[in-house]
Amino acid sequence: MTNQLCQQTNLPTKLLNFWTEIVRTNSPVDVMIPEKSVPYIEKLCQMNNIMYEIIIENVHKLIQEKKAMAEKRKIFSRTFKDFVGSKRPLYDHSDYQSYNKMCRFMEALESAYPENAKVLTLGKTRNGKPIYMIKIAENLNASGKKGFWINAGIHAREWASSSTAIIENCFFLGLIWYIVPLLNVDGYEFTRRNTHPDVS
Repeated sequence: MTNQLCQQTNLPTKLLNFWTEIVRTNSPVDVMIPEKSVPYIEKLCQMNNIMYEIIIENVHKLIQEKKAMAEKRKIFSRTFKDFVGSKRPLYDHSDYQSYNKMCRFMEALESAYPENAKVLTLGKTRNGKPIYMIKIAENLNASGKKGFWINAGIHAREWASSSTAIIENCFFLGLIWYIVPLLNVDGYEFTRRNTHPDVS
C-alpha cells in the first residue's frame, strides 16, 4: 500500500522512511524525510491535497540531545534488579548499549547464576553475528515447566524494546523465561552508528 500511495502521488519512495505502516485509506502515517527534502515533499503533499504536520523538526538533533542528557544522568544509572542476590551483574540503563554489551551482560548473568541462567545461540545474522537468547528459571534442569518467550529489537530503530527486555525482571512465577533482547542485530548496530535522518 505504501508503494501504491507513492505511485499515485508521485512521492519519491527513496526519500520517505515510513515509521508506521499504511493500513487503510485516510489513516495517519508517520514518515521521516531528509531535512533538505522538506520543501519538495511539502509541495507534493499540497498538490495532492495530503494533510501533513511536522512533529519533529530535526530527528538527528533530538537524538544527539538525548544522548547528551543520558551522559549527565549516568551517575543515576539504574541497574538490573536481579532475582537472586546482591552480587548481581550491572547493566547501564542510562543509554542504549551496544549489542556487545548486551551479550557481555547476559554472559555475566550466566556466570554468576549458572543454575538460573543459560545463554543460547539461536543462529546468525546476515552479517555473521550470533543472535543470543538467555534462558532464565528457578531451576534450569526442572522439567514440565511452562515457558514464556520475550523477543525485542525486531525493527532496527526499536532501541527501547531491547533496553527493556535485557533488564526484564522475571521473578520466575513457576515459568521458564526465554528472552531474546535483540533479533535485528545488524539493523540495530547500523542505526546506532548512523543516527542522521538521511540514513534509512
